[in-house]
Amino acid sequence: MKNRFSSFAKSAMKQADIALKSPKAQEAKRMGIQAFEVAKVALGSAIKYGKDAIDKK
Repeated sequence: MKNRFSSFAKSAMKQADIALKSPKAQEAKRMGIQAFEVAKVALGSAIKYGKDAIDKK
């Protein structure tokens, strides 16, 4: 049983490694990084404008 699980785990890790190196996975990673950067800028702007609005009152 232990050997079967070990070989299954090794096989799963090998397939996951191959999948992570696929062009679609690389594209998804790039898109995720871009989305994160856009969200970070939007949040920073919202905080800045919120502070400005509070300071004006």
